[in-house]
Amino acid sequence: MSGLVFPDRSEENPRHVEHAELVVGIPSLNEADLIHYPTARADEGLRSFFPDKQSVIINCDNASPDETRGAFLRVQTETPKIYLSTPEGVLGKGNNLFNLFQRALELGAKAIVVVDADLQSITPKWIRHLAEPLFNGYDFVAPVYVRHRYEGTVGNSIVYPFTRCLYGKRVREPMGGDFALSAPMAEMLLREPRDEAVAGFGINTWITTLAVIRGLPICQSFLGGPRVHKAKDPPSRFLPLFSDNCSVLFRLMEKHHEQWKDVRWSKPIPVFGFDQEEVRMPHEVRIDPRIFLEEFKGGFIQYKRIWEQLLHQDLFMKIREMQSFPLETFEFPRLLWTLILYDFAVAFRRKTVPPETCLESLMPLYFGRVCSDARTTVNMDLREMEIYVEEQCKVFEETKPWLEKLWR
Repeated sequence: MSGLVFPDRSEENPRHVEHAELVVGIPSLNEADLIHYPTARADEGLRSFFPDKQSVIINCDNASPDETRGAFLRVQTETPKIYLSTPEGVLGKGNNLFNLFQRALELGAKAIVVVDADLQSITPKWIRHLAEPLFNGYDFVAPVYVRHRYEGTVGNSIVYPFTRCLYGKRVREPMGGDFALSAPMAEMLLREPRDEAVAGFGINTWITTLAVIRGLPICQSFLGGPRVHKAKDPPSRFLPLFSDNCSVLFRLMEKHHEQWKDVRWSKPIPVFGFDQEEVRMPHEVRIDPRIFLEEFKGGFIQYKRIWEQLLHQDLFMKIREMQSFPLETFEFPRLLWTLILYDFAVAFRRKTVPPETCLESLMPLYFGRVCSDARTTVNMDLREMEIYVEEQCKVFEETKPWLEKLWR
Protein backbone atom coordinates (compact mmCIF):
# COMPACT_ATOMS: atom_id res chain seq x y z
CA MET A 1 0.00 0.00 0.00
CA SER A 2 1.22 3.47 -0.78
CA GLY A 3 1.41 5.93 2.09
CA LEU A 4 -0.85 8.93 2.41
CA VAL A 5 0.01 12.34 3.73
CA PHE A 6 -1.54 12.63 7.17
CA PRO A 7 -4.42 15.10 6.92
CA ASP A 8 -4.12 18.50 8.56
CA ARG A 9 -6.66 19.35 11.21
CA SER A 10 -8.34 22.31 12.80
CA GLU A 11 -9.46 22.20 16.43
CA GLU A 12 -11.77 23.85 18.93
CA ASN A 13 -11.10 23.03 22.58
CA PRO A 14 -13.45 25.28 24.63
CA ARG A 15 -12.39 23.89 28.03
CA HIS A 16 -8.70 23.77 27.16
CA VAL A 17 -8.31 20.04 27.77
CA GLU A 18 -4.62 19.11 28.01
CA HIS A 19 -4.83 15.54 29.34
CA ALA A 20 -7.27 12.64 29.18
CA GLU A 21 -7.04 8.97 30.10
CA LEU A 22 -10.16 7.94 28.20
CA VAL A 23 -11.31 9.37 24.87
CA VAL A 24 -14.62 8.77 23.13
CA GLY A 25 -14.33 9.65 19.44
CA ILE A 26 -17.31 10.35 17.18
CA PRO A 27 -16.42 10.50 13.47
CA SER A 28 -18.89 12.43 11.34
CA LEU A 29 -19.87 13.95 8.03
CA ASN A 30 -23.06 16.02 7.91
CA GLU A 31 -24.60 14.65 11.12
CA ALA A 32 -25.93 17.89 12.66
CA ASP A 33 -29.39 16.34 13.10
CA LEU A 34 -28.20 13.19 14.90
CA ILE A 35 -24.90 13.82 16.68
CA HIS A 36 -26.61 15.07 19.84
CA TYR A 37 -27.81 11.59 20.78
CA PRO A 38 -24.52 9.61 20.75
CA THR A 39 -22.73 12.56 22.36
CA ALA A 40 -25.19 12.70 25.26
CA ARG A 41 -25.13 8.90 25.72
CA ALA A 42 -21.32 8.91 25.68
CA ASP A 43 -21.33 11.56 28.40
CA GLU A 44 -23.72 9.46 30.52
CA GLY A 45 -21.57 6.39 30.04
CA LEU A 46 -18.37 8.15 31.03
CA ARG A 47 -19.95 9.70 34.13
CA SER A 48 -21.71 6.49 35.22
CA PHE A 49 -18.98 3.93 34.64
CA PHE A 50 -15.67 5.84 34.57
CA PRO A 51 -16.05 8.69 37.10
CA ASP A 52 -12.44 8.20 38.21
CA LYS A 53 -11.02 8.71 34.70
CA GLN A 54 -10.15 12.01 33.09
CA SER A 55 -12.24 11.81 29.93
CA VAL A 56 -13.00 13.82 26.81
CA ILE A 57 -15.43 13.44 23.90
CA ILE A 58 -13.93 14.30 20.51
CA ASN A 59 -15.95 14.88 17.37
CA CYS A 60 -13.61 14.15 14.44
CA ASP A 61 -15.37 15.67 11.47
CA ASN A 62 -14.92 16.22 7.71
CA ALA A 63 -15.62 19.99 7.78
CA SER A 64 -19.34 19.26 7.49
CA PRO A 65 -21.16 22.12 5.77
CA ASP A 66 -24.37 21.34 7.70
CA GLU A 67 -22.93 22.74 10.98
CA THR A 68 -22.23 19.41 12.67
CA ARG A 69 -19.60 21.34 14.59
CA GLY A 70 -22.10 23.70 16.22
CA ALA A 71 -24.57 20.91 16.97
CA PHE A 72 -21.84 18.90 18.71
CA LEU A 73 -20.46 21.78 20.78
CA ARG A 74 -23.95 22.82 21.92
CA VAL A 75 -24.69 19.44 23.55
CA GLN A 76 -24.79 19.96 27.33
CA THR A 77 -22.26 17.53 28.84
CA GLU A 78 -20.24 17.33 32.04
CA THR A 79 -17.47 15.66 30.07
CA PRO A 80 -15.37 18.23 28.17
CA LYS A 81 -15.53 18.19 24.39
CA ILE A 82 -13.10 18.85 21.54
CA TYR A 83 -14.01 19.41 17.90
CA LEU A 84 -11.49 18.29 15.24
CA SER A 85 -11.85 18.60 11.50
CA THR A 86 -10.01 17.70 8.35
CA PRO A 87 -9.61 20.56 5.84
CA GLU A 88 -12.53 21.29 3.55
CA GLY A 89 -12.63 18.71 0.77
CA VAL A 90 -10.66 16.04 2.68
CA LEU A 91 -13.25 13.33 3.25
CA GLY A 92 -13.27 9.77 4.55
CA LYS A 93 -13.94 8.16 7.91
CA GLY A 94 -10.38 6.84 7.93
CA ASN A 95 -8.96 10.36 7.79
CA ASN A 96 -11.21 11.34 10.70
CA LEU A 97 -9.98 8.40 12.78
CA PHE A 98 -6.31 9.09 12.05
CA ASN A 99 -6.86 12.64 13.34
CA LEU A 100 -8.60 11.20 16.41
CA PHE A 101 -5.82 8.71 17.18
CA GLN A 102 -3.13 11.38 16.84
CA ARG A 103 -4.96 13.81 19.13
CA ALA A 104 -5.73 11.10 21.71
CA LEU A 105 -2.04 10.20 21.90
CA GLU A 106 -1.12 13.87 22.35
CA LEU A 107 -3.53 13.98 25.30
CA GLY A 108 -1.85 10.94 26.85
CA ALA A 109 -4.93 8.75 26.51
CA LYS A 110 -4.73 5.09 27.49
CA ALA A 111 -8.03 4.04 25.90
CA ILE A 112 -9.98 5.21 22.85
CA VAL A 113 -13.62 4.32 22.16
CA VAL A 114 -15.17 5.03 18.75
CA VAL A 115 -18.93 5.29 18.11
CA ASP A 116 -20.60 6.60 14.97
CA ALA A 117 -22.35 9.96 14.88
CA ASP A 118 -25.65 8.69 13.46
CA LEU A 119 -26.24 5.98 16.08
CA GLN A 120 -29.80 5.83 17.37
CA SER A 121 -29.41 2.68 19.46
CA ILE A 122 -26.38 3.53 21.61
CA THR A 123 -26.84 3.34 25.38
CA PRO A 124 -24.46 4.50 28.14
CA LYS A 125 -23.52 0.85 28.70
CA TRP A 126 -21.95 0.71 25.23
CA ILE A 127 -19.18 2.94 26.57
CA ARG A 128 -18.63 0.64 29.53
CA HIS A 129 -18.62 -2.57 27.51
CA LEU A 130 -16.26 -1.18 24.87
CA ALA A 131 -13.82 0.61 27.20
CA GLU A 132 -13.61 -1.72 30.21
CA PRO A 133 -11.52 -4.48 28.54
CA LEU A 134 -8.87 -1.91 27.60
CA PHE A 135 -8.13 -1.36 31.29
CA ASN A 136 -7.82 -5.13 31.76
CA GLY A 137 -5.07 -6.03 29.32
CA TYR A 138 -6.78 -5.95 25.90
CA ASP A 139 -5.62 -3.79 22.99
CA PHE A 140 -8.68 -4.05 20.76
CA VAL A 141 -12.40 -4.55 21.44
CA ALA A 142 -14.73 -5.41 18.55
CA PRO A 143 -18.51 -5.10 18.81
CA VAL A 144 -21.13 -7.84 18.70
CA TYR A 145 -24.61 -6.68 17.70
CA VAL A 146 -27.99 -8.34 17.41
CA ARG A 147 -28.44 -8.36 13.63
CA HIS A 148 -31.49 -8.89 11.48
CA ARG A 149 -30.88 -11.67 8.96
CA TYR A 150 -30.78 -9.17 6.07
CA GLU A 151 -28.31 -6.78 7.71
CA GLY A 152 -24.54 -6.80 7.37
CA THR A 153 -24.49 -8.86 4.20
CA VAL A 154 -21.01 -7.76 3.09
CA GLY A 155 -19.66 -8.78 6.48
CA ASN A 156 -21.61 -12.04 6.64
CA SER A 157 -20.81 -13.26 3.15
CA ILE A 158 -17.32 -11.84 2.54
CA VAL A 159 -15.36 -10.08 5.28
CA TYR A 160 -16.18 -12.26 8.30
CA PRO A 161 -15.73 -15.70 6.69
CA PHE A 162 -12.68 -14.58 4.71
CA THR A 163 -10.78 -12.97 7.61
CA ARG A 164 -11.69 -15.85 9.91
CA CYS A 165 -10.46 -18.37 7.34
CA LEU A 166 -7.23 -16.47 6.64
CA TYR A 167 -6.07 -15.52 10.12
CA GLY A 168 -7.82 -18.05 12.37
CA LYS A 169 -9.69 -15.66 14.72
CA ARG A 170 -13.48 -15.44 14.92
CA VAL A 171 -14.09 -11.69 15.05
CA ARG A 172 -17.80 -11.66 14.27
CA GLU A 173 -18.04 -8.00 13.21
CA PRO A 174 -14.76 -7.08 11.48
CA MET A 175 -16.52 -4.16 9.78
CA GLY A 176 -18.10 -2.93 13.04
CA GLY A 177 -18.14 0.84 13.29
CA ASP A 178 -18.19 0.94 17.10
CA PHE A 179 -15.02 -0.37 18.74
CA ALA A 180 -12.25 0.46 21.19
CA LEU A 181 -8.47 0.33 21.11
CA SER A 182 -5.50 1.03 23.35
CA ALA A 183 -2.97 3.81 22.93
CA PRO A 184 -0.22 1.37 21.80
CA MET A 185 -2.51 0.03 19.09
CA ALA A 186 -3.40 3.56 17.94
CA GLU A 187 0.31 4.35 17.75
CA MET A 188 0.88 1.18 15.72
CA LEU A 189 -1.91 2.08 13.28
CA LEU A 190 -0.51 5.56 12.68
CA ARG A 191 2.79 3.96 11.57
CA GLU A 192 1.12 1.60 9.10
CA PRO A 193 1.07 2.47 5.38
CA ARG A 194 -2.43 3.11 4.07
CA ASP A 195 -4.23 3.87 0.84
CA GLU A 196 -7.44 5.58 -0.27
CA ALA A 197 -9.61 2.58 0.66
CA VAL A 198 -8.28 2.78 4.23
CA ALA A 199 -8.93 6.52 4.35
CA GLY A 200 -12.51 5.82 3.32
CA PHE A 201 -15.01 3.01 3.97
CA GLY A 202 -12.40 0.27 4.45
CA ILE A 203 -11.05 1.67 7.71
CA ASN A 204 -12.91 -0.65 10.10
CA THR A 205 -11.94 -3.84 8.26
CA TRP A 206 -8.34 -2.57 8.12
CA ILE A 207 -8.18 -1.85 11.86
CA THR A 208 -9.72 -5.17 12.89
CA THR A 209 -7.60 -7.25 10.52
CA LEU A 210 -4.36 -5.57 11.60
CA ALA A 211 -5.21 -6.20 15.25
CA VAL A 212 -5.44 -9.92 14.40
CA ILE A 213 -2.37 -9.95 12.11
CA ARG A 214 -0.18 -8.22 14.71
CA GLY A 215 -1.20 -10.73 17.37
CA LEU A 216 -2.60 -8.12 19.77
CA PRO A 217 -4.78 -9.18 22.72
CA ILE A 218 -8.30 -8.78 21.32
CA CYS A 219 -11.80 -9.49 22.54
CA GLN A 220 -15.40 -8.77 21.61
CA SER A 221 -18.13 -6.98 23.53
CA PHE A 222 -21.83 -7.77 23.20
CA LEU A 223 -23.65 -4.45 23.04
CA GLY A 224 -27.06 -5.79 23.97
CA GLY A 225 -29.01 -4.95 20.86
CA PRO A 226 -29.05 -3.92 17.21
CA ARG A 227 -27.04 -1.20 15.54
CA VAL A 228 -29.69 1.31 14.50
CA HIS A 229 -28.42 4.22 12.46
CA LYS A 230 -29.43 6.59 9.68
CA ALA A 231 -30.44 4.92 6.44
CA LYS A 232 -27.79 5.53 3.79
CA ASP A 233 -28.34 6.25 0.10
CA PRO A 234 -27.59 2.84 -1.46
CA PRO A 235 -26.78 3.83 -5.08
CA SER A 236 -24.23 6.50 -4.18
CA ARG A 237 -22.60 4.77 -1.22
CA PHE A 238 -22.73 1.04 -1.76
CA LEU A 239 -20.11 0.64 -4.48
CA PRO A 240 -17.46 2.58 -2.50
CA LEU A 241 -18.33 0.65 0.68
CA PHE A 242 -18.16 -2.69 -1.13
CA SER A 243 -15.01 -1.84 -3.10
CA ASP A 244 -13.11 -0.29 -0.19
CA ASN A 245 -13.71 -3.27 2.10
CA CYS A 246 -12.83 -5.86 -0.54
CA SER A 247 -9.76 -3.85 -1.54
CA VAL A 248 -8.53 -3.74 2.07
CA LEU A 249 -9.21 -7.46 2.47
CA PHE A 250 -7.33 -8.43 -0.70
CA ARG A 251 -4.40 -6.04 -0.20
CA LEU A 252 -3.76 -7.13 3.38
CA MET A 253 -4.05 -10.73 2.21
CA GLU A 254 -1.33 -10.08 -0.36
CA LYS A 255 0.95 -8.23 2.03
CA HIS A 256 0.65 -10.71 4.91
CA HIS A 257 0.75 -14.07 3.18
CA GLU A 258 3.29 -15.32 5.74
CA GLN A 259 0.76 -14.70 8.52
CA TRP A 260 -2.03 -16.74 6.95
CA LYS A 261 -0.49 -19.40 4.72
CA ASP A 262 -0.08 -22.00 7.49
CA VAL A 263 -3.20 -21.15 9.53
CA ARG A 264 -5.70 -24.00 9.57
CA TRP A 265 -9.10 -23.68 11.20
CA SER A 266 -10.18 -20.89 13.51
CA LYS A 267 -10.51 -20.26 17.22
CA PRO A 268 -13.08 -18.23 19.18
CA ILE A 269 -12.01 -15.13 21.08
CA PRO A 270 -13.44 -13.87 24.39
CA VAL A 271 -16.81 -12.10 24.41
CA PHE A 272 -17.78 -9.73 27.25
CA GLY A 273 -20.97 -7.79 27.94
CA PHE A 274 -23.45 -10.60 28.48
CA ASP A 275 -24.73 -9.04 31.71
CA GLN A 276 -27.42 -7.15 29.79
CA GLU A 277 -30.73 -7.04 31.65
CA GLU A 278 -32.66 -7.02 28.40
CA VAL A 279 -31.58 -7.82 24.88
CA ARG A 280 -33.20 -5.55 22.30
CA MET A 281 -34.32 -7.23 19.09
CA PRO A 282 -33.68 -5.68 15.67
CA HIS A 283 -36.42 -4.05 13.63
CA GLU A 284 -37.79 -5.96 10.68
CA VAL A 285 -35.82 -5.39 7.47
CA ARG A 286 -37.44 -6.09 4.13
CA ILE A 287 -35.63 -6.67 0.85
CA ASP A 288 -36.81 -7.77 -2.58
CA PRO A 289 -34.69 -10.69 -3.84
CA ARG A 290 -35.84 -9.94 -7.40
CA ILE A 291 -33.80 -6.73 -7.42
CA PHE A 292 -30.64 -8.63 -6.49
CA LEU A 293 -31.33 -11.31 -9.09
CA GLU A 294 -31.74 -8.62 -11.77
CA GLU A 295 -28.40 -7.09 -10.73
CA PHE A 296 -26.76 -10.52 -10.97
CA LYS A 297 -28.17 -11.22 -14.42
CA GLY A 298 -27.36 -7.71 -15.62
CA GLY A 299 -23.82 -8.18 -14.33
CA PHE A 300 -23.43 -11.28 -16.48
CA ILE A 301 -24.26 -9.27 -19.60
CA GLN A 302 -21.86 -6.48 -18.59
CA TYR A 303 -18.96 -8.50 -17.17
CA LYS A 304 -19.15 -11.99 -18.73
CA ARG A 305 -15.87 -11.53 -20.64
CA ILE A 306 -14.12 -10.42 -17.46
CA TRP A 307 -15.66 -13.26 -15.43
CA GLU A 308 -14.50 -15.74 -18.07
CA GLN A 309 -11.02 -14.26 -17.73
CA LEU A 310 -10.90 -14.30 -13.91
CA LEU A 311 -12.74 -17.50 -13.03
CA HIS A 312 -11.86 -21.16 -13.40
CA GLN A 313 -13.72 -22.54 -16.42
CA ASP A 314 -15.99 -24.79 -14.32
CA LEU A 315 -17.02 -21.85 -12.13
CA PHE A 316 -17.77 -19.63 -15.11
CA MET A 317 -19.85 -22.36 -16.75
CA LYS A 318 -21.91 -22.73 -13.57
CA ILE A 319 -22.49 -18.96 -13.42
CA ARG A 320 -23.57 -18.93 -17.05
CA GLU A 321 -26.00 -21.76 -16.34
CA MET A 322 -27.49 -19.85 -13.40
CA GLN A 323 -28.56 -16.99 -15.71
CA SER A 324 -31.55 -19.03 -16.82
CA PHE A 325 -32.83 -19.77 -13.31
CA PRO A 326 -36.04 -18.00 -12.23
CA LEU A 327 -36.26 -16.59 -8.73
CA GLU A 328 -38.29 -19.56 -7.49
CA THR A 329 -35.42 -22.00 -8.17
CA PHE A 330 -32.42 -19.67 -8.01
CA GLU A 331 -29.61 -20.90 -5.75
CA PHE A 332 -26.01 -19.69 -5.39
CA PRO A 333 -24.25 -22.52 -3.49
CA ARG A 334 -21.82 -21.81 -0.65
CA LEU A 335 -18.96 -23.71 -2.24
CA LEU A 336 -19.36 -21.91 -5.56
CA TRP A 337 -19.36 -18.53 -3.80
CA THR A 338 -16.24 -19.41 -1.78
CA LEU A 339 -14.26 -20.57 -4.81
CA ILE A 340 -15.28 -17.47 -6.77
CA LEU A 341 -13.94 -15.23 -4.01
CA TYR A 342 -10.68 -17.17 -4.03
CA ASP A 343 -10.33 -16.66 -7.80
CA PHE A 344 -11.04 -12.94 -7.44
CA ALA A 345 -8.49 -12.57 -4.64
CA VAL A 346 -5.84 -14.20 -6.82
CA ALA A 347 -6.83 -12.10 -9.86
CA PHE A 348 -6.65 -8.95 -7.75
CA ARG A 349 -3.14 -9.88 -6.67
CA ARG A 350 -2.01 -10.69 -10.23
CA LYS A 351 -3.70 -7.58 -11.69
CA THR A 352 -5.32 -9.72 -14.36
CA VAL A 353 -7.58 -6.70 -14.89
CA PRO A 354 -7.29 -3.27 -13.22
CA PRO A 355 -8.13 -3.51 -9.47
CA GLU A 356 -11.13 -1.19 -9.82
CA THR A 357 -12.57 -3.33 -12.60
CA CYS A 358 -11.95 -6.50 -10.61
CA LEU A 359 -13.92 -5.19 -7.63
CA GLU A 360 -16.74 -3.68 -9.71
CA SER A 361 -17.20 -6.97 -11.57
CA LEU A 362 -17.35 -8.89 -8.27
CA MET A 363 -20.32 -6.91 -7.01
CA PRO A 364 -23.03 -8.47 -9.26
CA LEU A 365 -21.85 -11.92 -8.17
CA TYR A 366 -22.23 -10.78 -4.56
CA PHE A 367 -25.77 -9.63 -5.39
CA GLY A 368 -26.48 -13.12 -6.69
CA ARG A 369 -25.28 -14.60 -3.42
CA VAL A 370 -27.44 -12.11 -1.44
CA CYS A 371 -30.47 -13.13 -3.50
CA SER A 372 -29.83 -16.79 -2.73
CA ASP A 373 -29.28 -16.07 0.98
CA ALA A 374 -32.48 -14.02 1.19
CA ARG A 375 -34.54 -16.88 -0.27
CA THR A 376 -32.92 -19.50 1.95
CA THR A 377 -33.12 -17.58 5.24
CA VAL A 378 -36.53 -15.95 4.86
CA ASN A 379 -38.06 -17.89 7.77
CA MET A 380 -34.98 -18.17 10.00
CA ASP A 381 -34.78 -16.68 13.49
CA LEU A 382 -31.59 -15.10 14.89
CA ARG A 383 -30.13 -18.36 16.16
CA GLU A 384 -30.77 -20.18 12.90
CA MET A 385 -29.25 -17.32 10.95
CA GLU A 386 -26.04 -17.48 13.00
CA ILE A 387 -25.81 -21.20 12.30
CA TYR A 388 -26.26 -20.43 8.59
CA VAL A 389 -23.38 -17.90 8.65
CA GLU A 390 -21.20 -20.34 10.58
CA GLU A 391 -21.78 -23.00 7.94
CA GLN A 392 -20.53 -20.57 5.27
CA CYS A 393 -17.42 -19.95 7.37
CA LYS A 394 -16.76 -23.68 7.64
CA VAL A 395 -16.76 -23.99 3.84
CA PHE A 396 -14.09 -21.28 3.67
CA GLU A 397 -11.96 -23.06 6.25
CA GLU A 398 -12.39 -26.49 4.67
CA THR A 399 -11.35 -25.24 1.22
CA LYS A 400 -8.44 -23.05 2.34
CA PRO A 401 -5.82 -25.53 1.01
CA TRP A 402 -7.25 -24.84 -2.45
CA LEU A 403 -6.75 -21.09 -1.90
CA GLU A 404 -3.14 -21.68 -0.90
CA LYS A 405 -2.59 -23.79 -4.02
CA LEU A 406 -4.03 -21.03 -6.22
CA TRP A 407 -1.93 -18.41 -4.44
CA ARG A 408 1.30 -20.28 -5.18
